[in-house]
Amino acid sequence: MNVSPGQDVRATGDSWVTARERLTASGYLQIAEGDWAWVHARPGAGQAVRVSPFDPAYRLFATVAAEHSQNPAAVGIETVTAHAGGGYSVTMERLDPVASAEATDWLAKLLRREPAAQDLLEFVRAIELAVAVSEIPLLVGLDLNPANVMRRSTTGSLVLTDALWIHGTKLYELVTEDPSAALRLYSRTDLEAYAHIPCMDERATRTILEALAERP
Repeated sequence: MNVSPGQDVRATGDSWVTARERLTASGYLQIAEGDWAWVHARPGAGQAVRVSPFDPAYRLFATVAAEHSQNPAAVGIETVTAHAGGGYSVTMERLDPVASAEATDWLAKLLRREPAAQDLLEFVRAIELAVAVSEIPLLVGLDLNPANVMRRSTTGSLVLTDALWIHGTKLYELVTEDPSAALRLYSRTDLEAYAHIPCMDERATRTILEALAERP
């Protein structure tokens, strides 16, 4: 199912936990873990699935990438699936790693507005336009990190796999120190899911959930 412009995607009764369990049962391996999500793929397959309990910034990025699927610089997004209880999964093309120096050089070409980075420039402009009209709380904006550059094996071209981020530290401080204010920004479901993103240890998860429990 392709993501169409402005469409919020399909939904499922599964939680993000069950989604990961189903992936494992179907032969998917965890191939990466970031601060906000896990990535799973079958050995040798051309697809990967990114599962996140909470990451509205990437959801926006995936929407823009899907809307610009003809742009070679945009990662190929197949589906975005919302999960019960918060979180979502993104099925996307599987890409190959790129040396940091090559990724840095590609992003530098963007900053210099070189013709070799024209596709990337157009994609980044589309992302910036989406950010300008977004109402996502604590959305910081562009994060042009070489770690978010990968290679499309079929063409050898470089691809931007992520470019946006939420200020996670500020959100953590807000939800633990002033949960009422945090609940005015995000739903309780979202914040409870946020407590389980990969970078949270058991103590951080417990602190968030206890803070929210004090604000019924």
